[in-house]
Amino acid sequence: MALLVLVFLMCYQFLNFGNIVYNNGAGRYKYQQDMALAAKYITDETRYADTMAIFNTPEVTSDNKYCIFIDGSGHFRLIGPNKDITIPQDDQTNEKLSLTFWVDSSSPNNLLFFKIIDQVSGYSISSAVYLENIDNIAAPDSGSGIAIDFTKTLPGS
Repeated sequence: MALLVLVFLMCYQFLNFGNIVYNNGAGRYKYQQDMALAAKYITDETRYADTMAIFNTPEVTSDNKYCIFIDGSGHFRLIGPNKDITIPQDDQTNEKLSLTFWVDSSSPNNLLFFKIIDQVSGYSISSAVYLENIDNIAAPDSGSGIAIDFTKTLPGS
């Protein structure tokens, strides 16, 4: 009988370990997926921008401009004409993102660099976007900020 209990105990520990690993992996996947989606939105939405400015405070300056920033809850926001996107879309996670945009004086003026960091998991994504229609990005003296606003015209318009 003691041998049977020992076998069941080992099976339970094995199954419980598998369940814990799966749940941890699923949580990490959610963080990575949200950050990759935010990076995709930044790239897709800014590529054809006509004007762009980097700010240290998030604000929507007019109805015909787009603004990308992290809101007070730590969620990625893209606001613009007929657009209001929030990532993550639910408050079921404790995700807290931070976002930084910058221009590098040693790079071409039409490159926008950005970095997204999840403050909880520590994951980060760094990338750059080649802006098709802009020769110069208005930036603060530091060259970096936490929000951008821009206008854009889609190709063929």
